[in-house]
Amino acid sequence: KNENLGTLVLSEDTAALAEVSINYKNPSVKREVDRLVFNVENTTLSHGSSWDILKKTPGVILSGENLTVRNQGVQVYINDRKVQLTASELQTLLENYSAENIKSIEVITTPPARYDAEGGAILNIITSKSIAPGYKGNVNAAWTQAIFPKYQLGTSHYYKTEKLNVFGNYS
Repeated sequence: KNENLGTLVLSEDTAALAEVSINYKNPSVKREVDRLVFNVENTTLSHGSSWDILKKTPGVILSGENLTVRNQGVQVYINDRKVQLTASELQTLLENYSAENIKSIEVITTPPARYDAEGGAILNIITSKSIAPGYKGNVNAAWTQAIFPKYQLGTSHYYKTEKLNVFGNYS
């Protein structure tokens, strides 16, 4: 039912700021002989997840679930250590790792001898903080309703100590 509340009077309350300063830093791209270094530390991109930064890295294209550089598959390294994960496991790991911890991403198109000689490009993610030791895990579920319903359930677990890294995924 309709009710008349009468006249509502709002009192004005103002506050004055002495000074407002906005500081920002754009990400920079540095071209070296064999690589492209994308510096994102303390920039406007350092909010969100590491996966978001990887998608915005120059030269990196996300096609489906796969990352490519120059239409080739890539190997992903974190702090010069190869990541032995599938594409979906890597995506899950990086979506749950804060972008504030990423210092730079190196897109290496012609890898030097210290990397595996499997060919192809390398993405080396340099972090300011290493992935914290301990246990991390997640459970995911998806439901799609079309003519027939489809569902997907999965879980992934990551455990790291000083000398041991274990990652398991079941879907």
